[in-house]
Amino acid sequence: TSSIPAREPQHKGHRNLQRADASAEVGTGHVMRCIALAQALKRRGTKSVFVTKTVEGALLERLRREALCVVSLDGAVPRTDVALTASVAQAHDAEWIVVDGYEFSPEYLSALRATGSRVLYIDDMGQGPFECDVVLNQNLHALDTSYSTAAHTKLLLGPTYALLRKEFAEDISIDLERASEDEPRILVTLGGADPENCTLKVIDALASLLMEGAEIRVIVGPAFREGSSVTPSMVAWSLLDLHPSYSGRTSPRHAVSAAQGRDALEELDLSDRTEQVGRPDSRSRGRASRPTASCR
Repeated sequence: TSSIPAREPQHKGHRNLQRADASAEVGTGHVMRCIALAQALKRRGTKSVFVTKTVEGALLERLRREALCVVSLDGAVPRTDVALTASVAQAHDAEWIVVDGYEFSPEYLSALRATGSRVLYIDDMGQGPFECDVVLNQNLHALDTSYSTAAHTKLLLGPTYALLRKEFAEDISIDLERASEDEPRILVTLGGADPENCTLKVIDALASLLMEGAEIRVIVGPAFREGSSVTPSMVAWSLLDLHPSYSGRTSPRHAVSAAQGRDALEELDLSDRTEQVGRPDSRSRGRASRPTASCR
C-alpha cells in the first residue's frame, strides 16, 4: 500500500469499481485481468463492482462465478457512459475506480476522478496524457515506455505488478522429470476470441514442421467462433478450453504461441519461451441505455 497515492477520497467504502468491456471479437484480456485484481482484493476483504458493456454470455457467467456485482451498460454511448459509471461508483461508495480499455479518454478518467473516487488506469500502450491517480502497465516493455502524466499520478510499471488470476498466482505443481524430456511440448492460444482465426494458421504452420514426438495443445476461448474447424482429428493434439482456467491442465511447455496481452504473462508460468502474435484491440460505439445490475 505504500505505493498508492495518499490523496484522501471523499468515499471510504470497502468496495472498488472496475470498468472494462469485451465482445465476441476483442477485449477478453481486459476483463480477465480485472478479474485477477478483483480476486486479489477479495482476499484482502474488499468487494468489487464490475461495470461493463459486455454481453457475451460466457464472460458474464465468469464474472458471476467470482460473486461479483455486475452492472450492465449495454449500449451506453461515451456521453452517458461516464455519468452512469460515476453514479454506480457513488451508489456503491467505491473508493477506487479501475479502468481497463483503450477507448477511455483522459476526459473520461478526469470525470471519474472528480467524483471523489481515486482512479487506476490499466494501460498497455504508454504515451498519455493520463488524468488519474495510478497508471499500471504490467507488460515487459513498460519500463522502457515513455509516459505523460500529471504530478499526482503514480506509475506502476513492469511484470512486478502483473495481474495474474489465482490459478496462476498460486503454486503450480510441475513434473520436473517430464519437463526435462527432449520431446517438444507446445501450447497454442490466441486469446479469448481470435476473430481472424489465427489459431488455425498457427496449427497449419506447426503441422508443416512434422515434429516427431511433439505434444501440442490448442486452447481456445469462450468467444472463439471457429471451434468446429479445430478438431483433434486434424492432428494428434488435444483441444482444451481457455476459460475459466487452464493452468492446472497443462504441463510445462518448451514454447508457447500466444496473442499479445494478458495471456502472455500467465503463460510465462508454463513455458521456457513465449512467442507473441497479433495486435492491440479496438472498440466500437453503441447506443444509449440505462445500466442494469446483478449483485450478490
